[in-house]
Amino acid sequence: MMTKNYVILLILFSLFITPVQAQLSYGEIQLTDTIYQLKERALTPSIKLQLKYYQQALKALSEDTDARQTASNYQKIIDDYPITSQTLKAQISNYKAASLADASNWPINKIEQEIARQNASQTALKKQQQARSSELTTIGIRISSFQTDIERLRGKLTSAQKEHDKLVGRGEISLNEDQEALRISLQIKQSSLSTQIQMLELEQLSASNRSELAQLNRRLNLLQQKDVSNYLATLTELRNSILRKETADAIARSKQINDSSLISSPFLQLQLEINQELSSALEIVSAKNEAIQGKQQAVTQQVDALTTILINFNEQVEWLKISSAFGENLRAQVSSLPSEPPLDKLENEIVDSRLARFRYQKMRTQLDNLPLTTKTLTTAEQTSLLRFIELRRLLLGQLISSLDNHIYEQAKLKVSYSKMNSTLVQIKQQADEHLFWVPSIPLLSTQSITELFTSMLWLTSIENSITIPQAIFSTPLGTLSLAVLLILGFTYLRTPLNNFFTKHIAATSPKVGKVTQDKFAYTLRNLAYSLADALLLPISLLIITELQINAWQYPFAVNIGHALQDSLFLLVIYLFIRNLTRHKGLLQIHLKIDKERIAKIWGYYQVLFFISWPAYIIQVLCYQYPEQGYDGSLGRLAFVITCGALVQFYYRLYREKLPLTYQKKNNGKPHIVHHTIWTAFIIAPIASAIMAIMGYLYTAQVLLKQMESSLLMGLFFLLSYYLIRRGMHLQKRRLAFERAKAKRIDIIAQRAKEVEKGEKNSSQESHFDIEEPEIDLDQISAQSLGLLRTLLTLLFVALNALFWSEMQSAFIFLDTITLWDASNTLNGVEYIDPITLKSCLLAIIIFVLTLVFVRNLSGALELLILQHLDLSPGTGFAITTLAKYMTISIGFVVGFNFLGVDWAKTQWLVAALTVGLGFGLQEIFANFVSGLIILFEKPIRIGDTVTIRELTGSISKIQTRATTIVDWDRKEIIVPNKAFITEQFINWSLSDSITRVIINIGVEFNSDIELVTKLLLESAEQNNLSLDNPGPEVFFIEFGQHALCFEVRCYVAEMGHRLTMTHALNTRITHVFKEHNIRIALPQLDLRVKDGFKVSDSSHIMSMKKGSLR
Repeated sequence: MMTKNYVILLILFSLFITPVQAQLSYGEIQLTDTIYQLKERALTPSIKLQLKYYQQALKALSEDTDARQTASNYQKIIDDYPITSQTLKAQISNYKAASLADASNWPINKIEQEIARQNASQTALKKQQQARSSELTTIGIRISSFQTDIERLRGKLTSAQKEHDKLVGRGEISLNEDQEALRISLQIKQSSLSTQIQMLELEQLSASNRSELAQLNRRLNLLQQKDVSNYLATLTELRNSILRKETADAIARSKQINDSSLISSPFLQLQLEINQELSSALEIVSAKNEAIQGKQQAVTQQVDALTTILINFNEQVEWLKISSAFGENLRAQVSSLPSEPPLDKLENEIVDSRLARFRYQKMRTQLDNLPLTTKTLTTAEQTSLLRFIELRRLLLGQLISSLDNHIYEQAKLKVSYSKMNSTLVQIKQQADEHLFWVPSIPLLSTQSITELFTSMLWLTSIENSITIPQAIFSTPLGTLSLAVLLILGFTYLRTPLNNFFTKHIAATSPKVGKVTQDKFAYTLRNLAYSLADALLLPISLLIITELQINAWQYPFAVNIGHALQDSLFLLVIYLFIRNLTRHKGLLQIHLKIDKERIAKIWGYYQVLFFISWPAYIIQVLCYQYPEQGYDGSLGRLAFVITCGALVQFYYRLYREKLPLTYQKKNNGKPHIVHHTIWTAFIIAPIASAIMAIMGYLYTAQVLLKQMESSLLMGLFFLLSYYLIRRGMHLQKRRLAFERAKAKRIDIIAQRAKEVEKGEKNSSQESHFDIEEPEIDLDQISAQSLGLLRTLLTLLFVALNALFWSEMQSAFIFLDTITLWDASNTLNGVEYIDPITLKSCLLAIIIFVLTLVFVRNLSGALELLILQHLDLSPGTGFAITTLAKYMTISIGFVVGFNFLGVDWAKTQWLVAALTVGLGFGLQEIFANFVSGLIILFEKPIRIGDTVTIRELTGSISKIQTRATTIVDWDRKEIIVPNKAFITEQFINWSLSDSITRVIINIGVEFNSDIELVTKLLLESAEQNNLSLDNPGPEVFFIEFGQHALCFEVRCYVAEMGHRLTMTHALNTRITHVFKEHNIRIALPQLDLRVKDGFKVSDSSHIMSMKKGSLR
């Protein structure tokens, strides 16, 4: 054997020792010095490249050293195997229990020290055994991957050799510093790869030897553990016997003192009762100590058994790659695992023990303050009191010592519980990871039909059916009577509750929709009555199933009870939906859903329920008989029938074209959302049925249950949304109604005042109603609903993520499907990061969540934050816009990072693209940057009135590239953002919305200047839209050619008041001038007529008035 191994090794070394290895001269010290010297120089691109090559060489050299050491160890195992194996076999065959010291005469302190030492020894032996078992598992796993790893390394070695030969094969051309660094890196890499190949070959050769040695060491370890366990049991029993003896002595002495003491005083009687309570407590604590030690041993054995199961599980998982037949065996092991230990209960018990110890410690401290003599006690009674106190001090000392020991044992048990929980979690994770996608039943065949008939005969057999009433009536009479009374009580409650519910619907349905009578409480009560009525029947069935489950002597009845209990949630949902779909019920009256559509969908759901509910009960029942195989016959048939019912139900809903997904006014666009969602719902049960037929019944059941649970959760959030929307709509209508009433009262009051004062408005044009700004209820309602949808959507996504995270280990295989590799660099060392299917799915999820979040970010910020802040106009828009940009940037950077495109790679590309596009798309980039400047600097804001390029209007939108202006003709004008940065424009409301209105008026030359000035000033001051501060002004500015020119200057609060104020002021001036006979000057023109007329020497002055000659 040894000669054969040596020959193989010589062949391997002759194959893989290359001239490169023989000439390898660069060591770790030289590489480290070179890297240090390069880091001291300026980091030019050439230096960075050399650093990269030398760091790769240093890493390869380290791998080479480790591989040589590992190969040396494997070689030593091969050389020493004959001697080592013979030695271990001799130790096992000649094993004798070690001679241990006799502890029968030891004091308890020494015994406890020895117990602690043996516990440590036992723990070390268990760790060694686990290490040997893990080594065996690793060897078994590695056997199947040796050849693959060797071929992979050989491919890398060939590539490195070709690259090296290409580099050095240039003849006389000398290499520069970069090429020399690359040559050294390739040379060391070749050496490292060759050594690693040799190491793998030796690992493969030594696998059988290492496996045999590990098994021998494990057998020897088990023998040593057995010795330590026996000695520990002896020591523990000896310690318990000493503690029992001390406790019994203390209790006997207490009884003796109590019996021999003369008690004639209530004070002594009280002391006696306290001592008796302490004696009883000491006895209880001692019993608990022994019980917890027994529990500790049982849990330790369970932990050892679970550890063995975990190790064997890992070995058998490898067999699944060869055949999936081991899946049923592994599932049986997982289903037979013990339940998780009550760790929380143990922690509470530890707290109680610590509190009890503190209480007894306090009692012992108080003994020093207890009066030893009193005038009311005789000498004999005082002697008894001293004996009581001495006994109490002894009992308290024993109690405190016993509690210390009890707390220590509880702490040890807690550690064992934690180990047990950890092992159970590991086993379940391994099961979810490896067994989820393994067939749980055989493929459907002709034998399945025979098994189906057998299982149906089993289900309908009289022997099984008769056990159900037998199980119920085997319950004790008292429990049965109480159960019957509860069932009758809940059954009786259904009738009055149903009648009351019907009366409530009849009384409230006419009021719903009427703003003065409608209340949201009607909806909540309807919902509460629906849920209460839906719970009465399931509670009665729950009581019956509890009676069946407690009758353990009837297994079929017990399993039927478990199956019926698991299906009660379906009955609750059915009854709840039935109450919601009542005539004039919540869906019809409160949520305004069409009556015929409700009846039609309810009929569809009834068919689904009466098929799926019994089918689900049969599935759960069959799952509880894995050995009989009913799950693969009758259980599979029930599941396929359920899938068929779901397909029919979803297809009918698809054809109904529900408004939730189908928008009738879709502007001729295809209803993609409707078709996508319902097609997915229809395909999911079909795929599940196919998986069940192929044998993946467990996988199909879990996935379909998860999907239906998510759908049910979505319906709950949808119902919550519509209920809250109804409440908001009702509140909006009430506010509008109250506002209309208040406005009507104001109008009536104003008319009454006008009648009293005898005022009469002769012209509609001269009457102006200046309305106060009101809250836009429709806009607030739309924003609130948008925020509500956002919050409910995010909550639904979060709960679904938490719900599906329990199955994360089942989808871990997605992380093993590599789509491509991405090369990344960390600390100058390049490494390959595989991009898996899981990474792509996570990236898609991040992109979708980013878009959803950005879509609803504006409304959420406005309603949650911005409306509570005192911000200038347009600031909120700037904040939300920047928040959107940041969210999109972060989301896409994180998403692309999952795809292997990290920021370190893309930052230079982004910089280059920015420069290139900056030249190629200069105007677009200028507008984009100008948009950012506008958002930060805010020269314009939403709602500002501006004048630019002879265009005047209000800013309605500020976007990335352009700004939208709405002029007075309601035309939308798109202005590039660059214009607001590089051109001059007027912002009428930048810092102050107050603007000045100038009205020019000319009167005839013979007019009274003081009177005209007075009248103009009074007219301006009496105008409601003219501000008092700054107030109106009137100036006589010049002598015109035809008139005396006056200028009226008034100030208005906002741009919208300019024309209204101008109209009102001009009208007022016209009326005032007529009252005071002041004429407005008209343009005059002198004409001299020459032809056909005789003209005198004097000029004839003629005036024209807009085309007429006078």
